[in-house]
Amino acid sequence: VYTTQRGTSSGIDVIQSDESGQDQLTHERFDMLPRWSPDGKQIAFLSLRLQDLELASVHDISGHFFLYVMDADGKNQRRVTTTPIGSHFEWSPDGKRFLFQSSWEDTSHRGKDGLHSSAIYTMNTDGTQQQRLRPVGNHDSWPTWSPDGKWIAFCSDRDGNQDIYVMNTDGSKVQRLTDDEAGDTGPVWSPDGSQIAFTSFRTHPGGSV
Repeated sequence: VYTTQRGTSSGIDVIQSDESGQDQLTHERFDMLPRWSPDGKQIAFLSLRLQDLELASVHDISGHFFLYVMDADGKNQRRVTTTPIGSHFEWSPDGKRFLFQSSWEDTSHRGKDGLHSSAIYTMNTDGTQQQRLRPVGNHDSWPTWSPDGKWIAFCSDRDGNQDIYVMNTDGSKVQRLTDDEAGDTGPVWSPDGSQIAFTSFRTHPGGSV
């Protein structure tokens, strides 16, 4: 499943791995970043549709969209958030919850691009029981579930610059994993959950970054 640019619009298509059976699933103007559910029966994606414009104007945060879910064949498309989210979200390993980042509660940065601050949230896949895991004010981003669903890795500037952290899924027991003057971002768990890979702008002895 992938996003296709169609002139000034973008939609979501699906295709078989042998490049056969291409099908257009959505026809709205701004649909993007599709993600399969773990069981392969649903697709979550970000969108900004006509029905979202009033809510978007209330929150007034650029770079944010609303989370939608549809069946794997494109049917039963529905919005599951009434608050905007940033560009990073994912399903929980058991497919029962979403993890995402958003700046919607930071009222001091209305009208900004969402890069000044961002908090991390979880919610059920129907949009209920939305929970902010840590206080508003830092730029916490790139949240990702561990394979067993017991931990969340993320990056944050809470200690001066972007470093990698982990915490419990309820936001407790925050642990800092990296401490470098360079920015560390984009954590990714290994399949067995024993390691975390990440991107960094550190300078190596040879002078490369």
